[in-house]
Amino acid sequence: MKFKKKFNKKLIPIILCLLALVALRFVCYSRAWGVGNATLYYTKRGESRVIDLKWEDWFTISRIFNFNPLEEKWSRCPVSENLSIKWGFQTFYIAGDGCGLVYLPDRDMCFQIDERDKLWEILEKYDVHY
Repeated sequence: MKFKKKFNKKLIPIILCLLALVALRFVCYSRAWGVGNATLYYTKRGESRVIDLKWEDWFTISRIFNFNPLEEKWSRCPVSENLSIKWGFQTFYIAGDGCGLVYLPDRDMCFQIDERDKLWEILEKYDVHY
């Protein structure tokens, strides 16, 4: 005796709703963790610019940042809003005085830039000179 199960067509809308919820959850999750474009904010001599970074450049810059917090004595870095990168909900303030520090205000921590020259090489592609 062969058993043949019929597919219930009433399940199609339920399955589609579940797939839509999973897709929506993925979009919200990826935005919360900053997956997406990085934006460079640059101000010098009263001129403000907002520049979308290419994904390859942001990937390289994020690898340059060394996310090991510095000692407490460096808790206040010589950074300003004149040079920053915003990625998702996080903002990274880059010290432009050559000391090689990045300030993450959400956590009130400073980080050391591993390859300072490589960072400035990338930023100069966007006509950012500090």
